[in-house]
Amino acid sequence: MISISCRKGLKPRPGHIFSFTTNVNYQRNCESGAQLSKLLFIGIAVILGICYWSGTSDSIATVRGSEYVYPGYDITPLEPFSIEARVLSRKNYSTGRESDLSTTDFALGWEEMSQPDVLAKIDISQRGRAYYWHTDELPVSRRTIETKSANMHMIAASPQVQRALDSIKQGAMIALKGQLVEIRGDDNWRWRSSLTRNDTGAGACEVVWVESLRLI
Repeated sequence: MISISCRKGLKPRPGHIFSFTTNVNYQRNCESGAQLSKLLFIGIAVILGICYWSGTSDSIATVRGSEYVYPGYDITPLEPFSIEARVLSRKNYSTGRESDLSTTDFALGWEEMSQPDVLAKIDISQRGRAYYWHTDELPVSRRTIETKSANMHMIAASPQVQRALDSIKQGAMIALKGQLVEIRGDDNWRWRSSLTRNDTGAGACEVVWVESLRLI
């Protein structure tokens, strides 16, 4: 008896002749078709996997001339930026216009402000996209604290960088590279990075387009 279950949906037309040599040959044809379907399915899965992997490594923004174009915003690089520093504190944000691009701020300290014996005498906190410090006894000069630490707004250049940002803990030593940037919204809203480590107060924070981040 010949079964045509592998040909589900195939209906003979007038004048169309089905020819089967033997039951064994037809079974082999069915098996070959099943194997071909299986290989085709595997191939599609591999292609989709490659596309997904490639997509997660791409920049979140597109490039237009010397600018990055982020949905609703133009991001202009101002100057390259790199630093090795300790994460004095970190805070995530989900409200405010800035959180459209940056959901994480790092308070970073370098040189003297990365030393554990110095930091043990300073209380660090963050709120309102700024960082604050307090001490009852200055372990270093006030100017050292002000110029060797800063609050920085982190904008991930890729999904991998965002995952790295999410994984960094307070106290970690990190090496970071990217760009200090200025951001303009479609409605002329503006957010510009400080370009010096020596300023304090409003506008003194760095807005960093983070291209790479690692622990050291």
